[in-house]
Amino acid sequence: MLGTSDAQSVCHVVQLSPEGRGAIASILVSGPQATELVARYFNANSGSQLDKTLPGQLVFGNWQHTADRLQEEVVVFRRQDQEIEIHCHGGPKATESICQTMQSAGCQLISWRQWLELTGQSTQLQARAALADACTERTSRILLDQYNGALAAAVSNILNELRSENLDKARKKIGDLLKRVELGRHLVCPWRVVLVGQTNVGKSSLVNALVGFPRSIVYDRPGTTRDALTAVTAMAGWPLELIDTAGLRETKDPIEVAGIQRTRETIETADLVLAVFDATSRWSDENKAFVESLERSIVVINKIDLPDEDDTGYRPRWPLNAIFTSAKLGTGIDQLVQQITERLVKEPPAVGAAVPFHESHFVALRKAAAAVDLGDCFQAERVLSLLS
Repeated sequence: MLGTSDAQSVCHVVQLSPEGRGAIASILVSGPQATELVARYFNANSGSQLDKTLPGQLVFGNWQHTADRLQEEVVVFRRQDQEIEIHCHGGPKATESICQTMQSAGCQLISWRQWLELTGQSTQLQARAALADACTERTSRILLDQYNGALAAAVSNILNELRSENLDKARKKIGDLLKRVELGRHLVCPWRVVLVGQTNVGKSSLVNALVGFPRSIVYDRPGTTRDALTAVTAMAGWPLELIDTAGLRETKDPIEVAGIQRTRETIETADLVLAVFDATSRWSDENKAFVESLERSIVVINKIDLPDEDDTGYRPRWPLNAIFTSAKLGTGIDQLVQQITERLVKEPPAVGAAVPFHESHFVALRKAAAAVDLGDCFQAERVLSLLS
């Protein structure tokens, strides 16, 4: 991590716009000599000197590259004495050339994330960085609330309680934030929902039905899904990664054995497991034990469009809380989606609610909770002050 002292002694060049081609690209030059260095290569059409322009004033002119001596039109925006924005054509070549020119002048090229680290570690800056990775509009809005000060205000309220030695109130407010840790962790990282079950129970077809288009290749013969297939989607505005795993069954095929082992490993990292069963099969003690071994799971009885009894007249007795679906007909899919979202996010936050979303928040809140339990207001205040 770069230290804040570096920002005071070194000039940096930062590409602010995303990688790839666009209409316009933005580059920031920041440091004690930013104005002087940019002025070496920028000529304003008006003939004005860059150091004489007012902060906030846009200046149109030409940029002189050092490598090929070619010129191109740019717009320069002077934020302040030590921060100059350069707006050029959005092609990768233009941005690369300007960055290389500034590097040759002595600037250090850093990423925009490193630039945010240079300017501090406030929750607002962390939210600003996280917003770039938000997967859905709903998660973006929650992060925007944090950028606008929701979490900082909540932490400030806790600090006030600690300074007044109101331990019970502080404990409750810290606990309320800790309840949202899992939600905050998944604002930029999708929940992992893993589908498991024996071969040919329709897991791949179920993934297709949940996503809404054929993501998985579906075969009629058993044993064909030998490795995990993934599909990223959103349900009720929450980002999810659906993982279709190899079917669980007894086999001597070394490739299938390896796939089944990976399935068991994938289950360990899942946020939620969909235990899928064939509606035409028998519910066994083995099935029951398997479901009970899963920490967080939903039992899905698929293929209900097929006859539900065999030649002996046996009618399966499925668990009462099971979701019955037909991936082929789309039956029960809406109910399954509702169950998945309710299990992952039991209490969606209200608009403007505080949500911790960074690993440093989780660590600080847990340490503060432990300190409050010990009656140590000073220690709790010390660790939480880093988040304000």
